[in-house]
Amino acid sequence: MSLNLEAGEGRCEEASPQSSRFYIPCNAVATHIVFHHNREYRMCEACMHHNVKNRGAVLRRKYDGPVAGVERPITIKATAEELITEHFDLQDKIKEANKRVAELLAPHKARLEAIDAELHAMLNALGTGDKANLSTDAGTAYLSHLLNVSVDPEAPAYTNASGENQVGRMALLDFALENWNEIGADLLLVQPQKDAVRKWMDEHNGQPPPGLKIGWFTRVNVRRS
Repeated sequence: MSLNLEAGEGRCEEASPQSSRFYIPCNAVATHIVFHHNREYRMCEACMHHNVKNRGAVLRRKYDGPVAGVERPITIKATAEELITEHFDLQDKIKEANKRVAELLAPHKARLEAIDAELHAMLNALGTGDKANLSTDAGTAYLSHLLNVSVDPEAPAYTNASGENQVGRMALLDFALENWNEIGADLLLVQPQKDAVRKWMDEHNGQPPPGLKIGWFTRVNVRRS
């Protein structure tokens, strides 16, 4: 016969110290919702503190639902301090979890790099250039030649239509403008810089430079003090 009991409505679901072979709920008035073992539990103040401090549980929010034996529901809103505490608690847990995942993946990533290096050597040994491939029942390995580009201030100077010698970014800009229809429109990816736009707007009554769409959003920031 099972002697397991259930906590009353709005009562603490944490096991009472009297529990041994059977589950006996604390059953005190619940004041918090705590996340532990992949689910949420109602807990009283004392059980919440014990589980968060000693068992790795996460405080989710105040419990403000109905309570058995209490005429009116207890309405308790989380304070700013409690929310900030929970914010950093979750942030630290995520940081620690990401660190463990990175450590777990590190040897696998290293082995992948070693495998790619071995396959690269095998493909080069075929001597067939871009057409080199290793076809197997498991899959096919082949080479791809990818292009990387960047602005180089030490590249040869470009003489623009005005006879000025330009280098680096200005050389690219003049070349693109003078060859706009042929290549310039595709050559330049025009992405406005936020700080420059903000400075212009501050100095021109909030008006942005032409051709831009401006949007604002509000972000909540939490810092450790």
